[in-house]
Amino acid sequence: MTQRLLKAFSISVITILSACGGSGSDRADLAFKQVDCAKQAGIGGAFTTQYTLQDGKQTEVFVSGNGVSEEQAAKANACMIA
Repeated sequence: MTQRLLKAFSISVITILSACGGSGSDRADLAFKQVDCAKQAGIGGAFTTQYTLQDGKQTEVFVSGNGVSEEQAAKANACMIA
């Protein structure tokens, strides 16, 4: 069930990001990395991200809430940077 949900989420993210413009493959890579980092951080369900401005660059980060702890969000964000 969780794998099916993650796959559906990934496809949704790819579709949405592709509609926003930019390279589809870069955006697809980002979506798959997000799912992988969420899994590594122990996030087993839905998660929320938000855009922040860091060093003059827009960055998407995981946020805590809705079953995602601050520790899990921090681990997922560290994974995204690596």
